[in-house]
Amino acid sequence: MDWIVVNREGFRNQARSFSLAITAIGNGLGLLPAEISGFAEKSTVFWEGTDELVMAKAAYESALQRSLTQQEELTAEMRTFNRRMQASPNINNGNRAQLGIPIPAQTRSVVRPVTVSELIATPYANGEVKLKWNRSGNAETIVFNIEMSEDAQSWRLIENTNRASISLSGFAPGVTKYFRIVAKRGKFKAVASTAAAIYSGSQFREESEAA
Repeated sequence: MDWIVVNREGFRNQARSFSLAITAIGNGLGLLPAEISGFAEKSTVFWEGTDELVMAKAAYESALQRSLTQQEELTAEMRTFNRRMQASPNINNGNRAQLGIPIPAQTRSVVRPVTVSELIATPYANGEVKLKWNRSGNAETIVFNIEMSEDAQSWRLIENTNRASISLSGFAPGVTKYFRIVAKRGKFKAVASTAAAIYSGSQFREESEAA
């Protein structure tokens, strides 16, 4: 079994005791004076080097602790400064880039539909009805729901389009119908347009005019 201690601190103490012992009794046990003095010198260098390591380790741990404390203090101040600067009305994304702080994601404004205007319903003798209206600024992505009613009270969806006009068919000449347009985008709906009627009097155009 190996009797020499492996760990550095244990070996340091063991080597020191061994050096003192052979200095005292080495001559009588067959060691040469040069061997004894040489070992003692090496042992002394080892002790001193180990002492330096111990001190260096202590200094490192002390310096590390100071650094961690300073980091915590700086972090707290940076967070405080960031909150205050973010609250400033003068801050912009250029400032944020300089400071290395996150730039907020751009929030897209929701494009809401608006009520269309100037709805005109034109019937033709062949049963076709042409509806035309003013988009009122609605974007191309807005869907226009075409609703119809027999009494201008109960409405049902019959068609939709992205354009500002549409041709419908299958309407008996002389039968009154009411139409209105509801602009829609996603879950958002505008207020329905003013209704337009066909055959509320005796209006209709000849089939040839519908071409």
